[in-house]
Amino acid sequence: MSETGANAEPVTPGRTTMPLLAHLVELRNRVLKATIAIVLAFFVAWAFHVELYDWLIAPIRDAMADNGLFSIKALQITESIAVYIRLAVFGGIFLASPVIFYQIWAFVAPGLKRAERATVIPVIAASVVFFVAGAAFCYLVVLPFMTDFLIKLTLEGEGLTLEPTLQSTFSYALWLLLAFGVVFELPVFMYFLSALGMVTSRGLLAFYRYWVVIAFIVGAILTPTPDPINQALMSGPLVVLYGLGIGIAWLVEQDRAQDRRIPWRAVAVLVLLLVGGLAVGFSQVAGRGKRAPLADIPTDVHQLVGAHLAGMSGLRQRATDPAAARAMGPVGLLEVLDLKEGLPSTLWMARFDDGVAMVVPWEGAQAVPRRIAKEREVSVVPYAGGPSALFVMPGARGRWRVAAPDEDTLWIGHDAALAHLAAVRRGQVPAFGADPLLVDAIASLRASGPLWGASMSGKGIAAWLPGGALADTVTLAAATVDARATRLMVEYNCKGEDAARALRARLDSWTADVRRPVTTGTEGIEAVRELASKLAQLTRLMERAATSGANISPQGSDDHINLVQISQQAGQMAEQLDSLSGNKGDDKPQERPLLERLVQAPAVSTTRTDGAQVRWTIEAPSGIVLAALFAASEHGLAPEALARQAPKKPVAEKTTDDEGPAGREVATDPGAGAPAPQRAATEQEPPMPIREDVMVSPRGS
Repeated sequence: MSETGANAEPVTPGRTTMPLLAHLVELRNRVLKATIAIVLAFFVAWAFHVELYDWLIAPIRDAMADNGLFSIKALQITESIAVYIRLAVFGGIFLASPVIFYQIWAFVAPGLKRAERATVIPVIAASVVFFVAGAAFCYLVVLPFMTDFLIKLTLEGEGLTLEPTLQSTFSYALWLLLAFGVVFELPVFMYFLSALGMVTSRGLLAFYRYWVVIAFIVGAILTPTPDPINQALMSGPLVVLYGLGIGIAWLVEQDRAQDRRIPWRAVAVLVLLLVGGLAVGFSQVAGRGKRAPLADIPTDVHQLVGAHLAGMSGLRQRATDPAAARAMGPVGLLEVLDLKEGLPSTLWMARFDDGVAMVVPWEGAQAVPRRIAKEREVSVVPYAGGPSALFVMPGARGRWRVAAPDEDTLWIGHDAALAHLAAVRRGQVPAFGADPLLVDAIASLRASGPLWGASMSGKGIAAWLPGGALADTVTLAAATVDARATRLMVEYNCKGEDAARALRARLDSWTADVRRPVTTGTEGIEAVRELASKLAQLTRLMERAATSGANISPQGSDDHINLVQISQQAGQMAEQLDSLSGNKGDDKPQERPLLERLVQAPAVSTTRTDGAQVRWTIEAPSGIVLAALFAASEHGLAPEALARQAPKKPVAEKTTDDEGPAGREVATDPGAGAPAPQRAATEQEPPMPIREDVMVSPRGS
């Protein structure tokens, strides 16, 4: 007997019976349309396959860089194209997913009743939200943490090296993203079962204790490591999501009790709770709630330098050039101030015309200036919203300050340089981190090497160009060095492709001009110069010996006359040999411009263009490579100043200035516990204004 009256199922518009052949034809058409959408989306994704790969493995590259790994290898010729094709296929499916879901719905919907539609529509909508939420949780939280753990675990073994490949990194990242996306579908699945009346909230709650065990078993299977920490990163969300599913089932039952066919209240409330909870969780776990170091550095910084502290000790040993050693000196100040434990993986240095400042993420930072002020017997004064300590380094010109503008940030550097950071905090100048393009550029540099630098200022860019040529056509210049500090790569972002081609031609012609006197002409000219230098030294010894002999010989004697003539001839020969060898008469090598010394043979220099970008790569000795990376600024701290202790009473001593010439006499002040430079009358340095927020007085004075 058919249903009539109120219990009759209303006829759905367009819902008619179809023969089997018509169903197959309809299915073929829907599949064909979905396939066409996937193919078109595949070509769209293929156009950005490199960018997609870089985005996918960005957390992996960051974790690798923190552990001193900066390259991903391809073991086979076809490995790259196989990875990119798979990536484009998955990207195409994701882009075409709206069309795919619509075709599935258009094929299934005519055969569903109204109540069934009311159940399926929320399932489809929520499944997309929960899958994306799971993949995002993995990308922001799980993937960086798990990668860092696995790399450290591998490198702990003696004699073990790690060389990630294209295939391994792609498969590893994609597997984790898909696994967490599927795991986060658990509440949707539980909603679907409860809407069909197959489970109840009471029964799900009773099964909760067993689900905890199942969740850890699933986490052990899906995570690539057996350790409990990474296992908990997947098992924990499974347990939480199961509890969320119990709440969904309860709300569905409440809607059913009120004769509501569509439980929109349950779906809407819990999806909002999920999105809000994930946003809060990401900001806390991924550290988004803390201020990034780039947010304190202005865009007009002379040079922004980043360094992975894991490799800084080796780089400081290779900094044989005085300019490079002085530029890396502020890093050693961390040890002098007893800031060795709890340092972040990356250190940021902002170098200006009037000093250098370091930005260090540090938990409980405001206790550091108070401790340093107590140790150095100076006052704690407010600065940029937090405490600070102002002191002087023995043998270093200028005042140094340690400030903590908030609980998670530490500033260390020249007092004048920290004023630039304070201006950013006050909103007077824009921050480096406010420009997404600059942040992306720095993120790329961070994964390129252990030490890198960037500059947007005209003077900073000109320092990485021969004679500052075409500096006005470059908007951003960035330099990186490799782990051995024997290769420098400078990238110039130019104002268009024409400017890039002109800059490359200028670099090539200038390099050829610099290298021509060495690479052409008489063979073995370098050996001749070395021999001339040695002969000049020997000739000067002969000159001194002849002069000494003439002084003790009787005046007017033949020996006296001969020795005087020998001394004069030896002096003339030494000057000629010095000129031939490229040395001055004071036995010191003639100083050439930094970039000329960088590209001079046997250095290897190559340039190439990529659109509006020019990449200049130079392989040279490590000392000059490190000096060239810091060429955009001259400020630093001489290593001698770090080892020298403050004298207890005023004495005059010869010392090396961190920013001035060596050998300047300084007088120490016992009250401040640091030297005060004695300047010549010809030196014109503007007096430092005394402000209330920077005054320092020794304790007990």
